[in-house]
Amino acid sequence: MISRSARCVVPAEGNECREGGSGCPRQHHVRPGMELCFLKFLAVAGVFLCVNPATLAQDDPAPGDRWSEPANLASQELILGIDQVGDTIIAAGARGHVLFSRDQGMSWTQSKVPTRATLTGVNFVTPETGWVVGHDAIILSTRDGGETWSIQNFDPAAEMPFLDVWFADELHGIAIGAYGLMLATTDGGEEWEQVYFEPQEIEDADADAAEEGEVAWWESEVDGDYHLNDILVTADGSLYLAAEAGNIYRSDDRGQSWLTISPEYEGSFFGVIEAGQGRIIAVGLRGNLLYTDDRGLSWKPVELPVITTLNSGLRLHDGSILITGLGGTILISDDNGETFELHTQGNRKGVQTALQLVGGDVLLVGEAGIARVSLADLGRSGQH
Repeated sequence: MISRSARCVVPAEGNECREGGSGCPRQHHVRPGMELCFLKFLAVAGVFLCVNPATLAQDDPAPGDRWSEPANLASQELILGIDQVGDTIIAAGARGHVLFSRDQGMSWTQSKVPTRATLTGVNFVTPETGWVVGHDAIILSTRDGGETWSIQNFDPAAEMPFLDVWFADELHGIAIGAYGLMLATTDGGEEWEQVYFEPQEIEDADADAAEEGEVAWWESEVDGDYHLNDILVTADGSLYLAAEAGNIYRSDDRGQSWLTISPEYEGSFFGVIEAGQGRIIAVGLRGNLLYTDDRGLSWKPVELPVITTLNSGLRLHDGSILITGLGGTILISDDNGETFELHTQGNRKGVQTALQLVGGDVLLVGEAGIARVSLADLGRSGQH
């Protein structure tokens, strides 16, 4: 049983939801900067809300009692997570919708899923085996490429959503969410154990120690209950977490322990992206984007042509960086994240994340569902 109760703050009409802003008044029981204002969002009439997880999820009375309803336009509704392994692409979003494609996103089939909770994160380790997480602290698994799903974890009373999931292989995985929520499994999800997220603070190493790769650290006094929004595994096997209140965490042992590597920035981060040459990019509120070239010892902010909230991103086949955000924001960099060019989508709908296909086209997912765009649409030459 997950004991902590999450809370939501809803902005006044016309105000952007942001920490400490007039659109998100603080409640007395939440520390400053701790509002549940993650960007796995639902948009209503163009106003992006910090949504009550219980309301969005339509809490199930018991596991499997309510199934997601078939919807002819499911691929055009809110989608928050997408992943691909081999020929299998899986997307998940509002009302328990899970869609799969075997033809590079040309057509989509809706799965029968035993929940109507909003689903926020997807991770597959083989074309057949994967997991989806979401509100109601739900974890779902599939062994047939997404056609059928079973519930591995479910706790609507806790009102704590999972926001992302990552598996190292078919046995070892981590699910993360609100208020430092973290569960881990070593048996493919047959059992999930709650992990008390207690990151350790990384000390500013002196020049000599940094050159030698030595890092001094000690146990942090921070209680580690910030919302954990996104998880990234890098080419060298390190894990990075984007979190609330300007926090970034790194693990060098597949999640057994975590270091705080946060920059001097107090707004929330919603995504972490691996660029080229070991660079890590973090994106978040009000157009804030920073990068590190030394695994978090130092961070450099990048000036952008927008101040809209940024959600996620990826490195394209040609090495360029694509960042997604609210208001149809797409940012592209050809210099490994030093500068970015804006390509706003015509519908102005929020884009949560993206996936590049084998042929080069990109699937954008978010408020408008799944949209396929060509490299030419994004101002690219088509080479990859």
